[in-house]
Order: sequence, then structure tokens, then C-alpha cells
Amino acid sequence: MKTLQGTSHNILEPLIGKVSRRALSFGRHKTVLVAEKFHWSLRHKAFLTSSTSLPRLYGKMPYIGGISPESLSELRTGDIIKIYPNGNVVRVWEEGSLQNVIFVTDKCNCRCIMCPQPANSNLSSSFWKENKEILSMVSSKTNSICFSGGEPTLEMEQLKDLLVFCKKRLPNAHLAILTNGIALADFSKTKQLIEQRNKFLLFCISLNGDIDDVHDEIVGAEAAFGHVMRGLYNLARFRCRIELRFVIMRQNYERLPYYAEFVYRNLPFVSHIAFMGLEYTGEAAKNLESIRIDPVDYAGLLREAILQLHRREMNISIYNVPRCLLPRDIWEFSRDSISTWKKTYLDLCSSCEERVNCCGLFETSVHVSPNISPILGQ
Repeated sequence: MKTLQGTSHNILEPLIGKVSRRALSFGRHKTVLVAEKFHWSLRHKAFLTSSTSLPRLYGKMPYIGGISPESLSELRTGDIIKIYPNGNVVRVWEEGSLQNVIFVTDKCNCRCIMCPQPANSNLSSSFWKENKEILSMVSSKTNSICFSGGEPTLEMEQLKDLLVFCKKRLPNAHLAILTNGIALADFSKTKQLIEQRNKFLLFCISLNGDIDDVHDEIVGAEAAFGHVMRGLYNLARFRCRIELRFVIMRQNYERLPYYAEFVYRNLPFVSHIAFMGLEYTGEAAKNLESIRIDPVDYAGLLREAILQLHRREMNISIYNVPRCLLPRDIWEFSRDSISTWKKTYLDLCSSCEERVNCCGLFETSVHVSPNISPILGQ
């Protein structure tokens, strides 16, 4: 998420508001005025400005001053931001983006060795009120929302409530729940969750191997594979849309063709299968030496798995792997998958003829493949 920094004034607790560049607000004090220089305005919740002080008349208003004009220019009308007493400003919702995420909880019941954003199962943080506030501000034309964590199903009641809220206010939005699938093994809880869905709900479930030993080692949870499989079959009973996610690393890359066969034989009802490259941050950065595998080293096995599933008319994608590291005959399956706020390219990518179609690289990663090279003269 995009973060800005300035100097806080009159802010004692975090505030959430919708970006506006109009001096007069009709949003019942939910808007935050963004302006390089402060000018007359009325009925805003707070101000963001390049100025370092406000006129005496507005001296008691919450504001963040001293933000660079370049940073302010990146905020658009309709964005939703969270303002902190320490002067941090975080964009929690980007207007018009298809990659907005609602974080349901910090908690998780897995300890994935490649997790880019490790959760803390000891935290009791609740984002329910904050998430309801954010969703109440988003445009009614919003068509894409992702629910993540931590593990969102650990807060089942809150997750159900958020789905109900979206069903009423955003009935045509495409919703996705990113989950490890373990809690979905409970049929009654899964049934209660499904009852709150809208017609466009997708479950994105991690399944990182075709055998239990491999998957359970990766996610750091005993018997996780069995629970996930039961959860998948529970979802299938309700004809839910399911995306399987397989994160490729040293522990499982040799299983790629076997995984493709396993999915076809045992999970033919899934809507989509995504093979994902690693983001080397968080736990993945800590475990770099044990999990690292260059895409050029697994490209042949990935190609075999992709074409095997494609011949069987299953829907497949490749996420987070630059095109220059993939065989050309599977480029059609690669997607522009990396969120815009953390996507980057190397200088040498500027001459690449496939850059416009490439997912790019994670700016957050501590490791980049040495085999990145521009694609020229096709």
C-alpha cells in the first residue's frame, strides 16, 4: 500500500477518510482535503497539505503538513486513506484499482515458510469497524474486492458480516477470499459462510503440493493437507468458484507435473489454477537459501504441468514470473499479477518488447533472478 509521510497536528488517534480535492465537502465529514497549499475549505474530516501550518482559524483541525507535492499528486479523488498520529498516511483503497484488499485479521493458523506478510496468531486485533468504514466509503461502482489476512476464516463472524455488507451495498462486485482453506473443513461453518455470498464470490485456496508431506512442511501446520482437501470438497458441494494457488519453491517444484495430474484427477471442479513465483520478503526473505529456486530451473517442469492441464481444458495462469524467464509457448498463460504499488522493473527492462505484457518484479523482494534479460527482435 502506498505510504506518505508528513508532520502530524491535532491527530490523537488514527483517522480514515476519502480523498477530496474540493474545498467544500458534502460527505458528512468523511472526506480528507488534499491540497499542496492550504486554502479556504469547509466540512472536511482532516487536511493533507504541503504547507507546514494552517491559518489560525483552522489551527485546531486535524492535519498532516509538510508532505511533498509529488507524493500528494499520487493521491486521487476517491482514494481512501488512513492517517496516523505519527504523520504516516497509508492509502488503504485505490479508486479504480482491481487489486484492493480488505485485511480481515492479523491472525493465522499456518506458518508458511514463504509468507511475504507473516501474521501473529497471538494478536487479537480486530479490523471489523475499520473495514466496515472503508466499505461504506467505496464507490457503488466498485467491481473487485479481495479479503485477506492473516487468515480471514479465523474471524468467521466478521467475514460473514463483511460479505453480507457487500451483498447489500455492492451486489455486483467480484469478491475473492484468500485463504489457506483449513477452516473450511468444518462443513457447518462453511455452509454458514456460503449462505452470505453474492453471485461473484471466489475462494483462492493455497495447495502447494499433491502429497501431504510436501504441503504440510511448506505451510508449517500438521494435517493441513487433509483439512484443505475436505474444505475444497465442501466448497464443491455448494458449487463455489475456486482458484487453487501453488507457490513454486525448492520444496515442491519437482512435483509440478504430478500436481497437475493430481488436480485433474481429484479436483476437476476448480475454476482456475494459478502457479505463482515467489515474493522474497517476510518469511521468504528469512528462508531465502532454503526455498530459492530460479524460474529458469523449473521452467521445463512448469511448462509440462501447464500444457498437461491446458490439453484437458482446465483454466490456468502463471503469476509473478517475468516473461523472459518462461518458455515462449506458455507466455499466453502469464498474467500481469503484481500489485501496482509494489511492481518494479530493472533498468535493462526498458528495451524489452514484452514489458507491456509482463508482470514485472516485486519491489519488495530481496532477491531477483540473475537471468532477467530484455526480449528483443521477436
